[in-house]
Amino acid sequence: MGTLLLAAAFALAWAGSVSGAESASAELEQLRVTWAKVSDYQATIVARETSGKTQQERRFHFSYLRPDHAKAEMLDGPLRGMVAIWNGGEKVVTYHRGFLSGVRIAFNVRDKYVTSLRGNGLSSGDLGDALKCFAGKIDDVRANEGPTVDGVETVELVLDGKGAPLHCPNDGALDDQQITKDVIVFGRTTHLPMRRMRFAGDAQVEEWDLLDLRINTGLSSQDFT
Repeated sequence: MGTLLLAAAFALAWAGSVSGAESASAELEQLRVTWAKVSDYQATIVARETSGKTQQERRFHFSYLRPDHAKAEMLDGPLRGMVAIWNGGEKVVTYHRGFLSGVRIAFNVRDKYVTSLRGNGLSSGDLGDALKCFAGKIDDVRANEGPTVDGVETVELVLDGKGAPLHCPNDGALDDQQITKDVIVFGRTTHLPMRRMRFAGDAQVEEWDLLDLRINTGLSSQDFT
């Protein structure tokens, strides 16, 4: 009887686990369906990036409204108080909070002043681009048990090019050449993203943590002026 109970418990645990290619398609679809219902979101993002021997860590408040409105406000560091706004197209408008807030300067969306160390910018705010990349390479996607993040059980979706660049949509030039593995960590029950990690070979070169993510908050285009 004890052996039967042990076998049954093992079977239930196995059935409830997340692992391998078989579950990847289903998990990706649930994530895609959940994300399709997000009209806007706000979050504090902690971004860590590496290029060669140079490292960068930034913390900013990020707002996004479909299909092409994004705003970032730097929360610390030398650029604290800087706000950058993108409303589609090739232009990002920046200003600094305070008495100089009326002075606005425009940059190209890929300009190094308004992008990260590895070239990520405001136009990268829609997770849908990443999900399209995963869906287009579904044979290379695996679903794994993820880490517990802030007490939340997670699932990892891993897109592994096995050493070959992934060439995902909307990647900057550096990522397009170097990124070979992409990992999205999301809540097991919410199916909302919590972390994204990207690798060049064996080296992790990017990590973004989405803290205090709030969705469908009622943002309008007037919030991006």
